[in-house]
Amino acid sequence: QQLTGRKTVFVVYNPNVQGDLPLNKENGNDFQIIKTGLTELITAFIDRRFEVLDPDVLVENFEDQEKMALANEADFEEVVSELSAKYGAQYYVVFTLMASNTERGNISEAQAIINAKLYNTGTGKIISTIEGKGKKKYKKTTSGMDLMLNMKTAVGKATKQVKNKLVNSLIERLYEYAEDGAPMLVRIHVAKKSHVRAFMKMIKGLKIVTGLKTISSIGKDATLHVYGIGETDSFLDDLDDNFYKNRRFKGYALSIAQSGEVLDLNMEEDE
Repeated sequence: QQLTGRKTVFVVYNPNVQGDLPLNKENGNDFQIIKTGLTELITAFIDRRFEVLDPDVLVENFEDQEKMALANEADFEEVVSELSAKYGAQYYVVFTLMASNTERGNISEAQAIINAKLYNTGTGKIISTIEGKGKKKYKKTTSGMDLMLNMKTAVGKATKQVKNKLVNSLIERLYEYAEDGAPMLVRIHVAKKSHVRAFMKMIKGLKIVTGLKTISSIGKDATLHVYGIGETDSFLDDLDDNFYKNRRFKGYALSIAQSGEVLDLNMEEDE
């Protein structure tokens, strides 16, 4: 519990990927089918003592709800990443549901494919991608509910293949972080290009830091993975002390902004 209890996961359905039987979450029956997969995934994380963001969190914020609704397939996961950081989730899951229904005489078969991707909010990197498939044969009746009920069963079967593997992959990653230190994504902006190397050297020299990896460095900007930070407050206190003691940065001030597991460090002239 100590490993997982303070970690929050955001689970989101991506409506942009559809199967032969398109699902519209505004439609009551379709929503019940989608909800089957969503609930199974959320419950799997809760059962392993993770915190999970309430799916209704977006209902309370129309602007964020609209942003996600308007996102196309190409930028959907980027929008989820932004919202995940905004609402304080360290990890997020984006899952798609492809549904289809085959009819052969009196017998029909509901088929579902669930594809789930687990991301680290801070780094934006995929931790795991897992796919599950479910099928349910049924005889058609006059009730009109056949497809929805049997598709829910197919979705449930597909999700069961996915959920435990997904949760276990996150727990395995957390064990790795416990040993090596979880990476924090740090973006720095300095006043002069010559400051970049000095700033990175200062971060690497902090006692709490166990490693540093440069993702990109262009002009006055650099993006880094910093390992071993542990408690962010301790890191920021140490960073602040060292910044103002460093002669190279005399006459400059450091402003810090944090969103989830992303730190923005901005160096500007001291007024």
